[in-house]
Amino acid sequence: MITVITIILAIGLKNQLAHRGRARRHPPQPDLYQQLKRQRGGKSVTVEAVKTTESRHNRQQHKHSDASTWPFAMPSFQLLLSVLGVSGLVYLGLCGWLRLIQRWMMYLPTALGPATPQDWGRPYEEVWIPVEGHGDSGYLHGWWIPTSEAPGLTVLYLHGNSGSIASNISQVRRLRALGASVLTIDYRGYGRSSGPFPNESRLYADAVAAYQFLVTHKAVDPHHLIAYGHSLGGAIAIELALRVPTLAGLVVEGSFTSMGDMAERSTYNAWFPVRRMLTQQFDSLAKVPHLALPTLYIHGLADASVPATMGQTLHQATPAPADLWLVPKADHNDLTTLAGADFDHRLRQFFQHHILATSPSP
Repeated sequence: MITVITIILAIGLKNQLAHRGRARRHPPQPDLYQQLKRQRGGKSVTVEAVKTTESRHNRQQHKHSDASTWPFAMPSFQLLLSVLGVSGLVYLGLCGWLRLIQRWMMYLPTALGPATPQDWGRPYEEVWIPVEGHGDSGYLHGWWIPTSEAPGLTVLYLHGNSGSIASNISQVRRLRALGASVLTIDYRGYGRSSGPFPNESRLYADAVAAYQFLVTHKAVDPHHLIAYGHSLGGAIAIELALRVPTLAGLVVEGSFTSMGDMAERSTYNAWFPVRRMLTQQFDSLAKVPHLALPTLYIHGLADASVPATMGQTLHQATPAPADLWLVPKADHNDLTTLAGADFDHRLRQFFQHHILATSPSP
């Protein structure tokens, strides 16, 4: 839009300058007959001589007209090229800037809030999970909320792109109320976890580190371990399920088909080629056809952040067994609250029919 405006202004200026050039008055043409007669000392002048002289005069006048407008036309063309060049550089600069800062627009971590599982009477353990990497090693902070109750399942809860484990504590509480042990973590860059700032590959590595911690340090049977991801956490959980095929099940709440599809819904898409600029892909739609474990998709029909059609698309692309539960009136962050007892019922049903019925006893 900026480029279009500058082109319009430049063309308008060019036309104005050209009009000024055309408006310049030339000396009035003298009477050619009288002029030729004076030149010949009063002798008579033929019509052919007048026409020849007039034609020569017109050619000279046309040449003079072109020369008089040229000083105006040339600078206006150069101005147009200059404006276009500057506009192009500004546009490319904005594209580069958006490409560089997109992670800071996408990941919105906060410091850890004061809420803990102790607030609702559940004992928990603060855990610190090492993450090995090539030049970006660190550690994750999380809460391990165990139980010895039946059915003996464990849920790894992966939250969305904003907040911390403290701001997502209500979801963790609902999962713990189902009788499952729960591990919830903050990705690197979130809460009390170490840096560096998140990117797609680091988030995947963080989920793998949390899985390995459960299996290695908490002796959790992978056949009784479920990955539950909300929003961005759903895309991370899908990747984890592909990397760890021994997971018992996968629950994806309010997640998207890909980051490219989400970017095209933003206001930036009207101005910039956002899909081509993305460095963070999270292409879940390309991954879910390769899932080989029971999967439950949950989505609010009133989700204003991620449309429910994306959850439906993911479900349609996922091989069986895959279930879809669409929750009326539920938005992006209030689904578990609005669903109430239905949430407990649906999760227990999924655990019983698709996981416990096909898994060996713990």
